[in-house]
Amino acid sequence: MRIQPVEPTAVANAQRSSTPSRATEPSTEQPEPVREPAPVEDTPKAETKPPPPPPEFPLHELSIRHDADIHRLVVQVINSQTREVVRQIPSERFVRALKSLESAKGLFVDGEG
Repeated sequence: MRIQPVEPTAVANAQRSSTPSRATEPSTEQPEPVREPAPVEDTPKAETKPPPPPPEFPLHELSIRHDADIHRLVVQVINSQTREVVRQIPSERFVRALKSLESAKGLFVDGEG
């Protein structure tokens, strides 16, 4: 079997004839109408208001401290008038449990081995 070389122009002409050209097809789509920008006078202006101030809690204070016994931060919300703790994170019960575990650290190790 013998393969004959093909001229490059023949390949290009064959590709052009097999692919339909969009330029020769009539367009059925209507062009979109051009919209004029609105005049500046008709455009509503955005009102620029300053952001609201952050909420104030005059009856509460925030306390953030490091508890050295449990090696954690403790956050408390305190009533300014009565000095009562309104909320604590971690809770007082959790802090007590951690402190009791810390104090019992060496009790479970037997020195006799």
